[in-house]
Amino acid sequence: MGGNTPETLTGHSEATETGFTIYGVVPSLKNSRDIGRRPDPDGGKPQLFPTRNPEIIRYMSDFAAQLPRRCRLGLEGVFVVHMRVWYPNWRRDMDVEIVYDLLQSCGVIENDRFIVGKHAWKYVDPKQPPRAIIHVQKVGPRPIKKSKSGR
Repeated sequence: MGGNTPETLTGHSEATETGFTIYGVVPSLKNSRDIGRRPDPDGGKPQLFPTRNPEIIRYMSDFAAQLPRRCRLGLEGVFVVHMRVWYPNWRRDMDVEIVYDLLQSCGVIENDRFIVGKHAWKYVDPKQPPRAIIHVQKVGPRPIKKSKSGR
């Protein structure tokens, strides 16, 4: 996975898959919302609103910084994603949904709605650094044409 160029993975210059490793604990999106309070503009009770957990914000930044430039391919099509995720202990739920969002926002794939297969395995090893080894494979063409707005 690591060190492969599009040419070595596919035999030609049009990339159909990529792989890379991101170090750090993959945080759970389902356990990541905090509740913030802001004053009511009319002087009533404070308004409650969901906020992102700082752990999520930090992971998003770390992911973008660690993602190899060669993997920012903007792949179009239908994809299968394979992930092996290492945690330091069993305390965390394995929730890798943030990785799918980051694949799109960091430019690995065009749109995460076209991920049709999601395969994730959890490993626990307190002696090794937490990390995610991610492999994205194109398995078909884009199912719908882009609209004029580019979506």
